[in-house]
Amino acid sequence: MKKLKTLTMLGLVAIAVSAISITAFAASIYDNPAQAVAGLTGRTEESVVAEKTESGSTYGAIADEAGKLEEFKAAMLEIKKDRLAESVESGRLTQEQADEILARIEAN
Repeated sequence: MKKLKTLTMLGLVAIAVSAISITAFAASIYDNPAQAVAGLTGRTEESVVAEKTESGSTYGAIADEAGKLEEFKAAMLEIKKDRLAESVESGRLTQEQADEILARIEAN
């Protein structure tokens, strides 16, 4: 009976570790909007920042011009989710506050 409990606990730990690693892979591959536009359009981050500065355009407009607006919006949502998760982990926000913020972001 003790072996069964031990095996059950090991199985649960393995499942928990798997779940954590899956969410880590779901994290955004971009750290900021300029990086997202650059990655989606095949440009360098520096060229995207330069265009934004010179034209006064937004990163969203640059992505839209390249036909990548929906992908940009999805990338930005992932960036924001990552930042909220970091705020929860550091104690700056509670999970409930982060959930409320995320709900407002998704509503817009």
